[in-house]
Amino acid sequence: MGTVFFRWVWVIFMAGLLSLQTGCGGDDDGDSDSSSDFGDNNPKVIACMGDCITGDINYPGVSPYPSILAGMLPEKTVINEGGGAAKSSDGAARVNSVLKKDTPGYLLILYGTNDILHSLGHDGIINNLRFIIQSAKNNKTIPIIGTLPPMTYSHAIYNGSIDALNSKIRQMASEEGCRLADLAAEFSGTSPELFPDGRHPNADGAAIIAVAYKEKI
Repeated sequence: MGTVFFRWVWVIFMAGLLSLQTGCGGDDDGDSDSSSDFGDNNPKVIACMGDCITGDINYPGVSPYPSILAGMLPEKTVINEGGGAAKSSDGAARVNSVLKKDTPGYLLILYGTNDILHSLGHDGIINNLRFIIQSAKNNKTIPIIGTLPPMTYSHAIYNGSIDALNSKIRQMASEEGCRLADLAAEFSGTSPELFPDGRHPNADGAAIIAVAYKEKI
């Protein structure tokens, strides 16, 4: 418990520190994948696809994680393509239009929470996520997929299904050679108060998600 707690404190500290380093350059200048073939895409553009955890302002004054990520990566343009009650099937239906419109060097993917809430089958979710990943790879965009964060309070009844799906997401990411932001591991042992309504992260929770994705870019 102690190790996990200090990891969480470190993530929050780094989120604040990185946001203060916007004038320092560092290694966030698009060169971390200088050997990658981005085709006609812009390696300085990051598109974020997902549901309302990605795209919506769920609490007054709390920015979604892509906005926090943008502050950590001032040399890049972060485009928020998430929002609403989107499911993995919505992401699969939209991914090619997003890739064409944004020409991103990176695609951050976070779908599945609403699928779980609607009791949709894991195999169908994985098929949709795999399609999104393969579409990005075919477009010469680097995909980064996230495992699902836990739910809390009355929504914690869904965590068994979330854990099972996360195991399949990890396996699928390995099969596809896709970078994995293991959000479930980042939130393991942390306070349920990071998700005040049981599903949507507060400011600290959003910062943890942003840092987890940043570490994979």
